Order: sequence, then structure tokens, then C-alpha cells
Amino acid sequence: YFHDAVPLNLYRAPDDLVRVHQEFKDIQKRYGVDQPVWLLELNAMPTDDATIPCASMHASNPIQTTQVQQAAYAIQAFALAAAAGYERIGFYQMVDDNPCIQSAVWGVTRDNGSQRPVAQSLQTAIHLFSGFTDARFAPLIRPQARWVAWPTDPTSFTPNWQVYNVVFDLPGSRRLTVLWNGDGTAVRVRI
Repeated sequence: YFHDAVPLNLYRAPDDLVRVHQEFKDIQKRYGVDQPVWLLELNAMPTDDATIPCASMHASNPIQTTQVQQAAYAIQAFALAAAAGYERIGFYQMVDDNPCIQSAVWGVTRDNGSQRPVAQSLQTAIHLFSGFTDARFAPLIRPQARWVAWPTDPTSFTPNWQVYNVVFDLPGSRRLTVLWNGDGTAVRVRI
């Protein structure tokens, strides 16, 4: 009962942001607690940056992530985190801080000051999402489940969302829709 917030660090899987937030809110509800959930660290660390020292060390990471995927992840993660209800969201970290001694390539910028594509994604997300009055997640579920999926099956870690749709209500009666495809094939969606 003696906490002001629940701090979380979640990496690489934007789907987890929705599921894990709900898990922590459900746990708190069982015990009559309602404290905010904060997302202190999120990132999808790239493994393809050949311009940094010790690039080969990170290229062998079993979870392969391109810099372009990291940039897409930032938009997806910030949108889903806002819709899920995190009260604080932080990206870890701003600068690599010597990738030769780090377990991953963390930075928005490299140690030499050059930016990765994720820098522009974060600027876009912060600029467009800031000040929202409401954010809602309205995914399009696949018509046929390909696997046992969350939230229907609480033991599953994978949802059955085909299209991700986060809608932000902004001051001045403006609306922003963030939409992305969860599959590798083209799909047509009506908004």
C-alpha cells in the first residue's frame, strides 16, 4: 500500500504496454489500491547500426531490430502507452554512452552526436500527442484467431490485433489517428 506509483521498464514489444498496464491495474484493484502506473523506460534497441564502435557486438543480439523498426516502435509505443493510461512515459536513453561497454545500443543519438531515425519519431510523437484530452485504443481484431490470444486467454502474451488504431482527442476539437498494420500483408481499413 505504500507506493506513490508503479514504475515499469518495458522494451521491444509495444503490445506488452497495453497488457502489462492492465495487469498492474487489475492487481491494484484486487487490493483496493489505485495508484498511477508509470512507464519509466521503453525502447527497441537497434542491432543494425554499423557506424558505431563495437557494432559487431550488438549485431549478434538474438532480437534483431533495425533503426527503422526502432523509429516505428517509438510512435507505436507512445501512442499505446497514452491510450493504456500510463501517467508518465520515458524513452531510455538519449545518448549511447559507449556502446562497447553497454549491453545494447540505447541512444536516440550516437556518442558522436549524430541522430538515429528514432529522434525524428520521438519529436513527431511528442509534438503531435502532447496535450491530448483523451486517447483510446480501438484495435481491429483478426476475423479468425491465428493463436490463443490475450485478452480472451489471460495466459497468452500475444493479442490477436490485425490493425492498431489509437485515437487522440486534442484541444480545439481536433482529432489525431495513429494507425498501423500488425501483419506483413496489405490491408484496407475504414476509419
